[in-house]
Amino acid sequence: MKLNGSLSYAIDGYNGLRNGYLLLGRGDALINNGLFNPANAGAYSALHLTGAIGGFIQTFGYRPWMQTGVTLTDNQDLSYIGLRQVGTGFDVTRKQGSS
Repeated sequence: MKLNGSLSYAIDGYNGLRNGYLLLGRGDALINNGLFNPANAGAYSALHLTGAIGGFIQTFGYRPWMQTGVTLTDNQDLSYIGLRQVGTGFDVTRKQGSS
């Protein structure tokens, strides 16, 4: 488990603040995959669950709006479930005109 303090790093080329993000995963995965290495990227969103054992951890498909939600990575796959803010106002999580 790794809980970020004040931290910024790039994921798939997108730089951003990752303050307070939590990374949870298997013990063997934590050592081998580099997500827990302070020099490398860590959690991709507010909660990141990883089951990957060693090797490649998927970053392709990550977008900077993937913040308030859960990221799942395993077996070279990435999945995200959460909110997408598309505007600057409160409660703007959908495009104008959509239901």
